[in-house]
Amino acid sequence: KEKKRKDLDMPNIFAWLFSVGGMFQLFCCAFIPPLYLGPFVWVRSFGLLVFQSIKNLQILFYISALLHIIEACYAWLLARRVDPSNVKGWFWQTFALGYFSLRLLLKRGKH
Repeated sequence: KEKKRKDLDMPNIFAWLFSVGGMFQLFCCAFIPPLYLGPFVWVRSFGLLVFQSIKNLQILFYISALLHIIEACYAWLLARRVDPSNVKGWFWQTFALGYFSLRLLLKRGKH
């Protein structure tokens, strides 16, 4: 039998930058006034070009945050069955990274 792993599987640094950085930028663009954005002004302009209004950016942020919470709750339930010693770790990692972390947990569950 395969020896049980004690650590979480970690995605690469690019997944962390994409997920956490993307949520941070989306929050800044949706809720912080342009005067205080500094180097993120171009990100806000691009977001407005794509989504047409600040209200749409805020809705996108709320939906993204809700999806991260739902994925984290699913990871909690799945990790209780697959990797009981790391349930909290899987929850928080999936909350931060979303699908990048959940994909690793699903792979662990197949083995």
